[in-house]
Amino acid sequence: FMFLSSGEASPLALLEAMATGLPVIAARERPLDEFAPKEGTVFVDGNDPPQVAAAVSALLSDRGRRERMGRANRKHVEENFSWDRVASRYFMLFRSIEDKRRG
Repeated sequence: FMFLSSGEASPLALLEAMATGLPVIAARERPLDEFAPKEGTVFVDGNDPPQVAAAVSALLSDRGRRERMGRANRKHVEENFSWDRVASRYFMLFRSIEDKRRG
């Protein structure tokens, strides 16, 4: 899966691809590096076509690497972005806001 966008605040498509166990080639941009683990992602300069092509070629020629990256991505999403985990983080955020409001 390639995700070369440089303007995503919350890259849902990236997380969905990772959840299915796909390896990722992503732009070396914030916040993508915060969402995608280095074990499952090849980060490239999205504005450098030869660099992108080299990353694609390297992954296409190494099935084992693609499979390891895909497993790492799925594990990362399961551990950090499950509905239970995200809901818990929102609950903690809302609680802290309420606590601050109450003084």
